[in-house]
This record gives sequence, structure tokens and C-alpha cells, in this order.
Amino acid sequence: MLRRPITTFLLFTGSCLALTPACAKRSQDLVVPGKTSVMELKAAQGEPQSTVVPESRAQAKLLCYNPGCCYQVEKSVVVTTACEPTEEESSLQYWRHKSKGEPQRYEPVAISSAAHGGETYQLVSERDRTAVIYEPHSDRVTRVVRYGTR
Repeated sequence: MLRRPITTFLLFTGSCLALTPACAKRSQDLVVPGKTSVMELKAAQGEPQSTVVPESRAQAKLLCYNPGCCYQVEKSVVVTTACEPTEEESSLQYWRHKSKGEPQRYEPVAISSAAHGGETYQLVSERDRTAVIYEPHSDRVTRVVRYGTR
């Protein structure tokens, strides 16, 4: 007697779980650099944990949220996001393949040093307006930076 309700529940649960990853987005993925306003950012993320005004760019603000995501805002518009990578994004190989066939450039990050004392580098994709910061000794991505148009 219980067989039919349990089977129905398992089918329903399986369907929901199968569809969830395809439909679910991280809240930072809803923020589009160059298009999202500060009000839209705060509606999606809430109030920032901290706000910093860089000395070198007084017109900019960095709004930082947990877990490990900061947004650069200028003239009430998000212009850059910098977030920790997802597990899938944490491999440099993922980014090499994502932009395969498109121009990419590798360059050291200015004024940087990794925990082991070496430099960190970035892989820049102009087409995707993305730079991934990585440690060259392990090819481990530590930040994913997305830029908007200015």
C-alpha cells in the first residue's frame, strides 16, 4: 500500500533535485557589472558587511559581502565583481577550456605575492570581460573578477 506514495515522492524529489542545479544561481551571478545598480545589488545581497573607499580611486567604493565577494561601485553602478571561485571554477584548466579559441593573456598581478612568497598571475579573457587570479605553482584559482563596460 505504501509503495505508490513512496515511489511518487521519490520521483518528485528526484525531479526537483535534477532541476535545481540548472535553475539555481548564486546571488552574485545575478549582479551584472556595468548594468546592475547599487540598489539592485543591495536588493539581491542585502547590506554589505563592509564598505571601503580606495585611496587611489576616491570616486569608487568597494562593497564587501560574505562569503568572499566584493563589488566595485562607481556612480551608483557596479563596475567590477571579485568573488571566490565555485568548486568547478577553482581549476585554471576550467577557464582555459571555457575560452578555448578566444584570445587570452597570462600576466602577473601588480603588487601581489602568494602565501608561499611567489607572485600570483591572472588569465584575462577580453571577450568574457573576465580575469581569474591564480597561483602558478598549483594552477589554483583564488578569485574570479568580472568587469563591465565603462
